[in-house]
Amino acid sequence: MLAALRALPGARLARLSGSGATCFALFDDAAAAAAAARRLATAHPSWWIEAGLAPVTPASRTGSRAPAGAASAAAGPRA
Repeated sequence: MLAALRALPGARLARLSGSGATCFALFDDAAAAAAAARRLATAHPSWWIEAGLAPVTPASRTGSRAPAGAASAAAGPRA
């Protein structure tokens, strides 16, 4: 699964969740995440796939803002 997520156009990062039950990839925007989710769903119809937005983090103590909320696509085997 991680290899499939890493191979998606625009995937900036692909990792496992803490428990390893879910894999996810981060994208620059919701459109890229949605396109990746569609591509994964076509290639892997038995996988559970969801695309959405992560929350924007608050400003740091230095006053700089973190990057805008990253879009993600998550995948895992259907139960």
